[in-house]
Amino acid sequence: MYQFVLWGYGKRGKRFMRNCPPGHIVSIIDKKWNDKSEETDIPMISYEQYKGMFKDYDIVIAVDDNAEIIQSLERDGIYNYHLLEDCPPEIVGYGKGTWVDKLPVNLKKENTYVLLGLNLYTMLLREFLMKKYGFEGLDIICLLYTSPSPRDRQKSRMPSSA
Repeated sequence: MYQFVLWGYGKRGKRFMRNCPPGHIVSIIDKKWNDKSEETDIPMISYEQYKGMFKDYDIVIAVDDNAEIIQSLERDGIYNYHLLEDCPPEIVGYGKGTWVDKLPVNLKKENTYVLLGLNLYTMLLREFLMKKYGFEGLDIICLLYTSPSPRDRQKSRMPSSA
């Protein structure tokens, strides 16, 4: 099972938690991590605790103003994070039903399917399809390109001689 740490227990984080399949979120990073009034079955931790005990898990950032969080992560050499804002609205928890309800139901095992992009949605979708339809070896393809991604706004991957 793909498991991760959720950063942010505000409206967005709570909405995502209601929509996320059980067992995926192992802990929550939040500035109110030691506030006992926030009740959840999932342990709330500080960023320092994450770096000490949970660093092997990806982070899903559910905070709107996330520039400082991203800066802190990258300063600490942590690049295994996903932005909730990059996910389809259904996975974030908008609309009726869950994102699983909106999937096609007539997938056939004899067909070939490919998931494009290495992000939170494709990771969860891959797991769901393998479990529900018995697809084995369902691959996620991530295109490599030389222009900067939105995450690398300040850094160019183009060689200096280009």
